[in-house]
Amino acid sequence: MGIIKKHRLGLLILILFLLVFSLSVLYRFQRDFSIDNDQIQVGYETNNETQTIINPQDHIKWGKIVVISVHYANMVEKSSNVPSKLILVSRKTNKTVFQDVREEYVGFSGFEIKLDTSSLDRGKYIIKLFRNNKLVTTKSIEVI
Repeated sequence: MGIIKKHRLGLLILILFLLVFSLSVLYRFQRDFSIDNDQIQVGYETNNETQTIINPQDHIKWGKIVVISVHYANMVEKSSNVPSKLILVSRKTNKTVFQDVREEYVGFSGFEIKLDTSSLDRGKYIIKLFRNNKLVTTKSIEVI
């Protein structure tokens, strides 16, 4: 009888350890691969597996094609009649120099656009993301 109780106790401890270990791995995975807020990244190349920008940049070379990647913190759960809008505003003139409008549908979690910087003047810009007609995030860049 004593051996069976010790065996059950050892098995219970092992199961408890595996449960705690699994939860900690799941928590770390979720923390590393989730985002708290909508994000804008800018760079030259996208990681096809994670759909994130490889080596994000704040200073962009004039004449290059850049990728602007937008990631939503949460997937769209309900379609909206109001599309999302990404605009690029010149800090010098405060005028919109580029605009991209996207319909959002259930399961939508972000998008990518390619922008040829030769169509821009050198200088500082701000990228603004609007969802449901509300400004949700911004990103400053400089074309050099």
